[in-house]
Amino acid sequence: MKNQIIALTTAISLVSGYAIAAEEEIDMSSPTEAYTALGVGYGNEGVNLKVMYMLSEPGADRKSGFILEFNDILDEEGGDPKFSGTVPMTHPVTGETIAVPAFADKTTNRNYRFRYGSLNTKNGLGGTLDAVFKDHPFFGQTAVVQAGPLATIPVGDSAYLWPVLLAGGVIVEDNMQKLYAYDAEAEAKTNLSSSGVDWASTIASFKVYGRYKFSDALWVLGAWTYTEEMSGKSWKDDVADGGLQLSSSQLELSLGYQITNTQNLRLNYHEYSGNGSADKLWLEYNYAF
Repeated sequence: MKNQIIALTTAISLVSGYAIAAEEEIDMSSPTEAYTALGVGYGNEGVNLKVMYMLSEPGADRKSGFILEFNDILDEEGGDPKFSGTVPMTHPVTGETIAVPAFADKTTNRNYRFRYGSLNTKNGLGGTLDAVFKDHPFFGQTAVVQAGPLATIPVGDSAYLWPVLLAGGVIVEDNMQKLYAYDAEAEAKTNLSSSGVDWASTIASFKVYGRYKFSDALWVLGAWTYTEEMSGKSWKDDVADGGLQLSSSQLELSLGYQITNTQNLRLNYHEYSGNGSADKLWLEYNYAF
């Protein structure tokens, strides 16, 4: 918890040290716009905070910045059973000592996302880094980190597409120390060693953002992502089958109402397919400095 407070305090202090000039026109509906802002939201998965920080100078040919998201910061939706190790048990038929999984721990739904982006305003080409940190019910603390290029494609006066190609990996907590190897002759268990973290999978994703403006005040932004593993554990297979049991397809939708040039309200919806995760719905207020 101390580390989380430090991270949040640092992010807020960065925001307070930089402000967009009042005359600088920004487009808060664009996923590639760089500006400094704070956002707060609440929905079916608790309280969310968002910090955006512009690294480039206003009006620069290359925009760059980062976004920090703190989701379900009060952990209102946490508490599901979490793998806590294996315990010895006597097989009811053979009488042999076997290892069975135990779920005495609880998961936390508190999770974090870091995104960095850089875009050339002359040709619409750029790159992005996306990192998600979340608790996994079997593998413990998990990080999904990817990076890749993006492009800007205008589809008329009011619509834009931003295709993104990403590649990276899944890093999981090495929970081997929670397992044991049973020595039948010694009638004792031996804890296995742990190296701290494991590179579970190398993955690739295709993501496309789309934005349409009904007017200067009302707009919709969507994103669809598809992810597959290139090596290592399967991205979507069940844990029992050796996979990570994560959603191969994700849909993100935001309906935005622009109150002023620097303030908006967003109704956000995230849908996760294939792994039983609950869909996420929340209302968010954003203020740009």
